[in-house]
Amino acid sequence: IEGKDQKFIGTWVFTQISSDVRVKKVDEENPSKVLSGATFVLKGKCETEGYEDVEIEKTAVSGEDGTALFEDVPYGTYTVTETDPPNGYLLPEEKTQKVEIRDSKKEGKVYDLTFKDAPEYKVTHEFVSGTEGRELPEEIVGRTPDDQTGKKDGETVMPSSFDRTDLVVTDGTWSFTSWDEESKKIDGEDQKFIGTWVFTQV
Repeated sequence: IEGKDQKFIGTWVFTQISSDVRVKKVDEENPSKVLSGATFVLKGKCETEGYEDVEIEKTAVSGEDGTALFEDVPYGTYTVTETDPPNGYLLPEEKTQKVEIRDSKKEGKVYDLTFKDAPEYKVTHEFVSGTEGRELPEEIVGRTPDDQTGKKDGETVMPSSFDRTDLVVTDGTWSFTSWDEESKKIDGEDQKFIGTWVFTQV
């Protein structure tokens, strides 16, 4: 004290709560199999006082370990959405999950989410000749239905529709008889329907 009052000034610093959101991407049928190449988007608003209007949007892609990491996400409530599945997989039915950041990474808190994708299967078609010694005309081959995609294991599938009109050629007529089966079940692999055409000579 030197002839006047003295003041001590104490400084406080604010450390915003933030943490990481760690997303694990796995195979729905085999959860021990991790998947790379899935794209996720995190969206929401920061809820820290004074920053309530700050919108957060981040994108992450799962790596070889099946993990997509969103680092230093501030205090708030967010959604994490899978926007693009790995090659050969379907988006999950529950493609959006909610996460609330309430504790800090500095305190050892990391928020974990798991997304499970089902393998994608397809249905193909092929036309064959049921008449020995006669090959199908290109016009009939060109009527082969497009592949069906986005099929899940256990799903019952049927062949696609197409133009079944008889094809008249110079020396006879080609007619569609039937598919090898009316329906098939996806059982861990793609399925193919084989349709037979027969030739009737004039």
